[in-house]
Amino acid sequence: SFLTGIYPHNSNNFFQDPWFNNQVLNNSRTIMEQFRKYGYYTWGTGKVMHHLNKNIWTEYGNPADYGPSVYNGKEKIAHPSVNEPFRSIGWVDGSFGPLIRLDQGINLNDSLHWILGNTNDGVIPIKFIDEKNRDLTPDENNANLAVQKINELAKKDVPFFAAVGFLRPHTPLIVPKNFFDRFPLNQIHLPEILDSDDLDTFLRKMADGGLHSNKLGKKMFNSIVQAYDSKELGLKKFVQAYLACIAAVDENVGNVLKALKENNLDKNTIVVLTSDHGWQLGEKNQVFKNSPWEESARIPLVVRLPNGQRGLEVKQPVSLIDLYPTFVDYCNLKGDHKFNEKGAELGGNSLRPLLENKDWKGPKGALTIVGNVGNKTTVDTQNFSYRTENFRYIRYAKGQEELYDHKTDPYEWYNLAAEKDFRKIKRKLSKQMQTLINKHR
Repeated sequence: SFLTGIYPHNSNNFFQDPWFNNQVLNNSRTIMEQFRKYGYYTWGTGKVMHHLNKNIWTEYGNPADYGPSVYNGKEKIAHPSVNEPFRSIGWVDGSFGPLIRLDQGINLNDSLHWILGNTNDGVIPIKFIDEKNRDLTPDENNANLAVQKINELAKKDVPFFAAVGFLRPHTPLIVPKNFFDRFPLNQIHLPEILDSDDLDTFLRKMADGGLHSNKLGKKMFNSIVQAYDSKELGLKKFVQAYLACIAAVDENVGNVLKALKENNLDKNTIVVLTSDHGWQLGEKNQVFKNSPWEESARIPLVVRLPNGQRGLEVKQPVSLIDLYPTFVDYCNLKGDHKFNEKGAELGGNSLRPLLENKDWKGPKGALTIVGNVGNKTTVDTQNFSYRTENFRYIRYAKGQEELYDHKTDPYEWYNLAAEKDFRKIKRKLSKQMQTLINKHR
């Protein structure tokens, strides 16, 4: 939805089915194709879209790679420092720890090795002798490739659209040790967590056959507590790894921004830093994503305009769906973005008024859809979460509701949906949310 500008409830693509097999999305231009149509050189690398289609880009670098990964001679496994039962969750979601020397032997069949995470091209080792004598991580490679490409494009003096997809802090949470050292365990502050906070929620009661995230999120929470015989220690270890990965990505982002500045491109380039989802770090007894609550649904969104106001904090909740029309607005890409009538209208609104501190005429809130994968993918079998400046309203596929007042309850501890005093506001939010759902249907 982010890179097509089309809501899932307009395309009926609610999960990770190949987007280019979807009739609506396949007949609508992505952001990259729209830029390309107007003469921009479009370049990408790393994890930008599931189901990569290089043909829609002028040029594409590296595919998504979840490495570094630990390889035992037969398969990828979790980081050896992770205790059971958490490590049994697997090499992606059950793995975290520093990039350190393993018991590296001569060949890949008799010892633990670091390898790339994408093994479609076979098992590719990553050399690691010590911090100063090692191969780069996939994220570092993508940052370096972006710097190289920016240098090239600056010399050609062509307009460009670049998308650099860094994997971290996606699991496995593995980055060089120096980033872990910045966050000693005894200095880690855990999120504010209320015991039994999930008892007045309905994610656990989602439609039968629904999204696996509730089971996995609960399993990851319980497993990390068991693995370290303590909720506090288990969560601190995971949070430490999460913070280390954010710091590593921050360094890579800095290298890309430095390249823009050194080529004098910072004066005419819009930069957007964002993410695809948040993460529960123990809140509501979950350690995962794909939930309708604040920690998962809220993401970072930082926009730097060449001559824009610095330090402006926008309180109005917006969505990634709004970035496509924002680019159309600022870069004058106003032609039809559909290939034909089978395509769909853009679902979002330009963020230009908010970025220029003017009146916002878009919706009062931002819509999040948590898809029920096991159900027939219809609008009525999905779970919707709607966030305004002061409230979050959630409606599940079976009609259960949650309501949180962010003025008094920023951690979403108390579900007010059944409270008489909030019936009016609940109806108002439900109507606003349904208006967004009905848009372009």
